[in-house]
Formats: sequence, C-alpha cells, structure tokens
Amino acid sequence: MKLGLIGHNRTIGIVMKIMSQSFPYVEITEIPMDTTDIIPVVSYIKANEHHFDGLLFTGKTPYDLVNMAIISKKPWMYIQHDTSRLLSGLLEASFINGFDIRKISIDSYSEEDVYCIYENLKIPEKELNIYICQNLPYNDEYLAKIKNFHRENYENRNVNVCITGISSVYEYLTGSGIPCIVLDPTKQSIEDAIKYYDIKKRSKLQENSDIVVLAIERDLPDEYALIKENEYQLSLEAMKISQEIYRFSQRIQAAVIEKEMGTYMLFTTKPLFEMETEQLQKINILTKQDMVQFGTLSIGIGYGETPREAKYNASLGLLKAKKKGGNRAYKVENNQYFGPIIPVHEPSNSPQDKIDGYFQEIAFATGISLNSIIKFQTIMDINKKDTFTPLELAKSYGVSLRSMNRLLEKLLDNNYARIIGYNMRNSAGRPSRIIRLNFSPKDSD
Repeated sequence: MKLGLIGHNRTIGIVMKIMSQSFPYVEITEIPMDTTDIIPVVSYIKANEHHFDGLLFTGKTPYDLVNMAIISKKPWMYIQHDTSRLLSGLLEASFINGFDIRKISIDSYSEEDVYCIYENLKIPEKELNIYICQNLPYNDEYLAKIKNFHRENYENRNVNVCITGISSVYEYLTGSGIPCIVLDPTKQSIEDAIKYYDIKKRSKLQENSDIVVLAIERDLPDEYALIKENEYQLSLEAMKISQEIYRFSQRIQAAVIEKEMGTYMLFTTKPLFEMETEQLQKINILTKQDMVQFGTLSIGIGYGETPREAKYNASLGLLKAKKKGGNRAYKVENNQYFGPIIPVHEPSNSPQDKIDGYFQEIAFATGISLNSIIKFQTIMDINKKDTFTPLELAKSYGVSLRSMNRLLEKLLDNNYARIIGYNMRNSAGRPSRIIRLNFSPKDSD
C-alpha cells in the first residue's frame, strides 16, 4: 500500500513514528504542508496522485483546505480528533500542568463534543467559561484567525489555557509564551484512519462500475425566456420534459436530483448507462419526437471513480453543450471531452411525425425556434382560427408587441404568414395588420 501523508511537519513526524511500528507494510511519502498556502501541495497532488493508492491527511484542517481546491481521484481520509483525545488533553492540562480547565479556548472540536466531555467529567455547565473556535471560512486567513482567537482570549484573561488540534497554532502560541495543550494523533486514531481507508478501498468502484452523472438542462431561446413566457404553458411543457427525464432515469436506474425548473442531475453506473444507451449511441431524451416539441436539451455526461468527480465532469460537459448551442451532449472523462453527441431522429411514417417534421422545416427556414412554431400552432388550435392581429398574437403568446412583430416578420419573409387586411382601431389610430398564419403542409388558401 502506498499512501501520501499530508500535514504539518511536526504532526507528520508523530504519525510516521506510529505508522512504522503499527503499519510497517505501508509505504509512506511525506508531503509537508505548514501553511494555508496550498498551491504547492495542490500542484504536487495533481501531478502525482496517480502514484498513490490514497492520501492520508494528519487532520481535518489540511484535508478541508486541499479538498476545496481539487477534485480527488483516489480515496482521501484524515486522522480525526476523537473525544477520547480531548478528554486526555483536558486531564493533561489539569492534573499534569495544573490549569483550571473550566476556563479554556479550544479549536478542532464542535460545541456539542466539548460540552459532552465536561458533562462526563461531572463539571456543571454554569461553572464553565469556554470559548470554542468554529465555523471559520477556509481561506488564506484561516490559521491566522485561529491563532488570534486563542491569543486574544488569553490576553483578555478570558481563559488560562488554550487547547488546539493544529500543530502550527500550537507552535505559534507556545512561541508567544501562551500556555497551550496540543492534541496530537494517537495510535488509535491513526489505526481508525487506516481501517477507514481499507473500507473505502474495498468498496471503491472499479472500472466496470464507475459512477456516471448526467447534468441535464432545458434549452431556452431568447424569445422563450421565462419572464416573457406564459406561466401556465411553461409549466405544462416543463412537466412533460420532467416526465420523460424520470422515465429515462428509470431505464438507467438513476437517482434524480431536480435542482431547479429545467435542471436535473442523474446518478447511475457505467454498465447500466452504456447498456441502455447502446454505448451512448441512443440517448432517447435527445431524440424522442414528443420531447423535441417541448424543447431541446443540453446534456453533460460525467464519468468518474467517485460521485464528486463524475458530477464535476458532468458540469463541464453541460457547460460545453450549452456553449455550442444546445441540443447535444458531451461526455467528459479523465479531463477529455468526447462529442458532440447530436440527436439523430429515427424515420417514422406516422402522421404525427410528419407534422412534427414539417414544423422543424418551418423552424429551420425562418430561424425561429421549434418551440415558438409549436406555440403558434397551439394558439391557432385553441382559437380555432388562423387569422390574428399582432396584438392578439402577442397577448396569447405572452410576449411584447415588439417581440411578436419581430417573429411575424420572419414568418412573412418566408411565406408562412401573409397580410390579408388591416383593422382600423379608431379613426385617429394607426391601422393594425390582419395576418394569416399558414403552417399546413398544403396551402390552405
């Protein structure tokens, strides 16, 4: 087993001593990280992580700082500060060093854990004067804020001893003459971390069962923006798309997270996904005709050894699909893009498919989205007529009169609409055009 050990030099030394005695078969590479300047460590991990079976962090602080900057490709774990170590630290402060442990400042532990220990020690809560450092953002000032937290509490005489689980904080406080107890890793906590790694390694998904995540987002052209869209119609169309996506998720046995209207994350496994899509050749939510009339989709397909890596890759694929105009998918694996995967509709002789195909011809010829063509047809069907004024169409469609006139000009220029008369709204007003829409495959005039 080859592990990279990341943390403060002082703590690495303690861990290495215990590891050499308890786990002599583990090959360790030391990766020092003494400050919050994580750039060198992140660069090293990116270049060398593939050489290790996993990475072991000496504590939660270095783990969190690095974890926010890089997506792991191997199992990561950190040595935890358990409550038994805190108890021994308090006893050390009290019985060995003579400090009043009712007045302390502490980091690396939650408020719940701290007060639970004092409850077990039978010290009444009303006698406690405890300052707990928690909920700090992980940034360049993280360690500096923890150091200042302890120093200020000691200088203000709020506490008489500081307790920390971070070596660099311990070195700073003792170097400043401030009493401090450091909670170093124990043999038990290191053994627990190695056991946890073994569990992760055994359960780690192998190549034939890698995680696949699909990031799916509905394509909305400008004239179809939510602020202009008829809310009722939009809801109906969104429901239809949602139904089809959930049907597709059942086929690939995926867990679905609907993040917001029109945005979905599907989690499945590589064998199921590739079997159901015939090695990504048939992704039916891209090709189904009854889906197309309600809008096209952009899809990112992320492969990864962990759900987090696969989700990240899916987001990259989705972003590229959207940038390329939508109605396509991109697969991302091992930092490589595969695609575009563009829908190829299977031919059909059904009357409905012929109508849908004709609507697509109109959309292509006019430069108007297929969604908009379908909406015009829906307005004609509901009103049982094909002649309207631009204002009537604008109200039914749910856009401004100016936006409707732009759409109508495209239809007029391509002979899918024509002016058949004018309507005088009043004697002083400008006459309104009366327009006949003609979406029928055969001329209806």
